[in-house]
Amino acid sequence: MDSITISAEYQGGKVTVTGEVIFKSDAQKITQAFEQIPGVKSIANRIQVKPLTIATRLYFVKGSAKIRPVDVSIKIAPINSLMMRYPQMHLRIVGYIDNIKDSGEKQQLAKQRALGVKKILETQGIDPKRLQAVGKTHSPLDVDSSGPVWLRRAVVFYPIIPDENKQ
Repeated sequence: MDSITISAEYQGGKVTVTGEVIFKSDAQKITQAFEQIPGVKSIANRIQVKPLTIATRLYFVKGSAKIRPVDVSIKIAPINSLMMRYPQMHLRIVGYIDNIKDSGEKQQLAKQRALGVKKILETQGIDPKRLQAVGKTHSPLDVDSSGPVWLRRAVVFYPIIPDENKQ
């Protein structure tokens, strides 16, 4: 499975499982699966939960919230596929803007960018309850203020995995 990378060693009735998963519940399921194997007396679970990240970003022309059609097919469609593959995952869509205009206009434009992406994902079948759209009046945290201004006019995606213990 693409959300699970594990390896296991068996020695004298003891299984040691190492690797990475996106969801805590997957680590528990793996342990339970190994418990069902005849001859396994104990299991050392060394699986780490590694949060999912999305490297995709959309960039915008100065003062615009218009999403290019090529971005819908090349950048948003794979995010839609990811959301379909992981139905328990939610997504925070954050619009950013360069720091050129007044603060009120920036907040509105940044949120319009995020809402535009949210609307596209909704029309592609993603439940709106799984999507949050937010506008920020600063650059993405990993964008250096001395870098090109266009890097600050972006939409960034942050996957949210609900706390499985609260369900």
